[in-house]
Amino acid sequence: MPQQISSARKWFLLTLGLSGLFLIYTAVYATGVLDVSTLSVEHWLLNRPIGGLDCVFFEWRHVGDVPASLFLVLALSIVCWRA
Repeated sequence: MPQQISSARKWFLLTLGLSGLFLIYTAVYATGVLDVSTLSVEHWLLNRPIGGLDCVFFEWRHVGDVPASLFLVLALSIVCWRA
């Protein structure tokens, strides 16, 4: 019987901990801090003007989106077909 109480207490504490992390994340998300773009954060952290390479990284942010992926697949398919 003491082993079951100890095991239940561990699960209860784990649940409390995960619930606390969820509440903290929800509070951070609700403030809008995570809406800031990566380029703006890098500019703030580096404390320097945005350069040409930074702009390239900013433009490549759409590579994982569906239209950009379809374009890359189409371009690769044409290159492979022509080869």
